[in-house]
Amino acid sequence: MALQEALSLNKLKHRNILGIILLALLVRIDNVKRYIICIATLDTFISLMPSMQLCVVLEYCSEGDLSHYVTKMASGAVPGGLQVRLDLIAQLARGLEYLHSVARMIHRDLKPVNVLIQKGPIAKISDFGLSKALSDSSKAYTRTGTPYFMYYFDRTRSLYCDSHI
Repeated sequence: MALQEALSLNKLKHRNILGIILLALLVRIDNVKRYIICIATLDTFISLMPSMQLCVVLEYCSEGDLSHYVTKMASGAVPGGLQVRLDLIAQLARGLEYLHSVARMIHRDLKPVNVLIQKGPIAKISDFGLSKALSDSSKAYTRTGTPYFMYYFDRTRSLYCDSHI
C-alpha cells in the first residue's frame, strides 16, 4: 500500500469503507527488524518514512471481492437472492455518498475487485490508490481508472467526474 493510499484511507470512517485497524513502522535496531506500533497521526509516519517502512493492517473481509462473491452467489455457494443483491448495491451507494459528500473525495477506480465483502454480507469500498480529494470548487479533469469499467461518456470526454456523481 502506498503512503498516499494510507493517508486517504486513514481519514475515512464509514461502515462501507475498508478501514485501517493498525499502523506500524518496521525499523532496524541492532540489525534486527522490529515493529514499532504507533497510535500517532500519519503526519508522524511521514516525517519518519524515509528511513522506515510503513505497515498497515486492514479490516478482514473473509468473503473476498465482489467479483468473487457474485460468482459464489451464481453457483449457490452463498445466498444471493434479489434482496441480498439490492442490499449490496445500497451499501455501495451509502459508501459513495459518504466519499463524495462528507469526505469530498472521488475514488476513480471503482470496480468489483475493489469492493471487498465481509460476512453479513457487508460491502467495503477499497483500493484508494487513484482517489482524489476535492475542494469546494474543484473537478477532476484527468481520465483515470480501468477502461473496461469506465462509463462510456467518461472514455469520450475529458471532464469525467465531479463530487455530485
